[in-house]
Amino acid sequence: MPTISAVKINRGDISKTQVIDYKKPTTDDMSDGSVLLKLDIFSLSSNNITYAVTGNSLKYWNFFPIDEEHSLLPVWGFGQVIASKHPNFEIGDRFYGYYPMSSHVLVQPSKVNPYGFVDANPSRVSNNPLYDHYTNVSTDIGYKLENEAMLSLYKPLFITSYLLNDFLEENDSFGAEQILITSASSKTAYGLAAVLHERKLAGDYTPSIVALTSSGNVGFVNGLDIYDEIINYSELDKLDNSKRTTIIDFTGNQKMLKQIANGLGDKHAYTSLIGAVQNDRLEDEEDATKHGQFFFAPIQAQKCVQRLGTVEFTKLYSTALSQFIERAKQWIELENLEGTEEIEKKYIDLLKNSPPPEKGYIASIK
Repeated sequence: MPTISAVKINRGDISKTQVIDYKKPTTDDMSDGSVLLKLDIFSLSSNNITYAVTGNSLKYWNFFPIDEEHSLLPVWGFGQVIASKHPNFEIGDRFYGYYPMSSHVLVQPSKVNPYGFVDANPSRVSNNPLYDHYTNVSTDIGYKLENEAMLSLYKPLFITSYLLNDFLEENDSFGAEQILITSASSKTAYGLAAVLHERKLAGDYTPSIVALTSSGNVGFVNGLDIYDEIINYSELDKLDNSKRTTIIDFTGNQKMLKQIANGLGDKHAYTSLIGAVQNDRLEDEEDATKHGQFFFAPIQAQKCVQRLGTVEFTKLYSTALSQFIERAKQWIELENLEGTEEIEKKYIDLLKNSPPPEKGYIASIK
């Protein structure tokens, strides 16, 4: 019997996983208007761990529930149509989007247009429509087949980098003379730094771009050649507290943020809180907001679309992403994960350990 393979995760204890197989629907089983996609390739990174850690509080587990206690982890990747009962979808059509960590997914396309569709499957409870949209690669100006692995890895992360830059530009960096980026070796962090660096080269940005990173990652961060200054976490006294400073934080380390803010005094311009690099990131949301404001990328994306229009925003973002990926190819070493057992093992490893910054994990469930 043809089956769907997946890794289900306990919503109450995200370290408890199980490889499962269940019946793959045939065309006869599918309702009119539905489409079956096979997920060919997806990335696995700290971004997905964020989804798991905040799965209950931010409702990421509602996208792909399996039963009352378990869900499938959301991942970003590319899939293709293998069965269709929708007149606008043909076998082989290919889409980028937000998939379950599973070999296949059954979708109910709505709002179909040449650029993609929105999944209206009633079992999928979304917290934002941006996660429900699947992009048709045949009309995506930023798509290249040879870049699918890099797009799987960076596209879901770089959008936050790009929107953070837009947020800073919109607010004139809060008058900062320097931008302090924590967890500077993380992909979203150096994605932002790369955009700011390009702006500096173009004469469009003046604040210093300062990296804050661990001693073990200093070499990697230095090799990126996009930061103006690099500071070790253990050497916070090297930060120039005489400069007005905006902090872009990816660590969620409240003790450290308080120490930096106290050292800056009235030179502390603003702190933007992003992501969940540390697994206790959102345990005390009220305390977290004492030292900054959460950045929610979909809100900034809506502002961009309203200001620029969908077509222009997509063009600008796709161009920036393509340029970034060409640079990132020099920085990253891709490692392939094949099959549910390897993927499950790597997920558990990422829960316990931060991945080496030079590594990118690309997965496929055969």
